[in-house]
Amino acid sequence: MLLLGASYSRIIHAAFRISSGRARSKALNTCGSHLLVIFTVYSSTMSSSIVYRVAHTASQDVHNLLSAFYLLLPCLVNPIIYGARTKEIRQQLATVFQRAQHQVSNEKLQPPPSHRELPA
Repeated sequence: MLLLGASYSRIIHAAFRISSGRARSKALNTCGSHLLVIFTVYSSTMSSSIVYRVAHTASQDVHNLLSAFYLLLPCLVNPIIYGARTKEIRQQLATVFQRAQHQVSNEKLQPPPSHRELPA
């Protein structure tokens, strides 16, 4: 982990030395995405390991849940992190959120349905 930290610090230092603002921004965005993925992997690993070693009184269900997070969280987060950087995916997500927001705002403006009395 120390080697990984040293490597990324050198990469970030080199990215800040780039004279072109656009190229610097692109390099830092790429490094940021990689660091976020590495953080999710290491944080899930560390939390699972710490709970397993410290919490001997925790139930087996808690250990199983943390193991599931350890296995599934990085796999679920990677496509979101890297996909959000893709322009086409980002535009589609914005469109979906705008439609959902528009639909919710329209539902709020409509009066609630009135209760009709049933004929006797």
